[in-house]
Amino acid sequence: MDARNTFAPVRLPLRYNQCGGAVGAPIVKNKLFGFINYEKYLLRRSSPRFASVPIQEWRDGNFSNLRTATGVLIPVYDPAE
Repeated sequence: MDARNTFAPVRLPLRYNQCGGAVGAPIVKNKLFGFINYEKYLLRRSSPRFASVPIQEWRDGNFSNLRTATGVLIPVYDPAE
């Protein structure tokens, strides 16, 4: 259940903490009894993040050399015209 992600080189940490406590005591002898319980579940897990950063030409707004993975030029045009 705590396996390595397919694209991650190492297994990322998983921290699961469960803690709590209970206290009980008589309030009125043989008539009234008080009891309180507290539980806490803390699940911390990390996930790999992959990002892609555009090349400098695209960040400048120049898409004249936009190509597919095979190298074919993709024409850029204004659909409003």
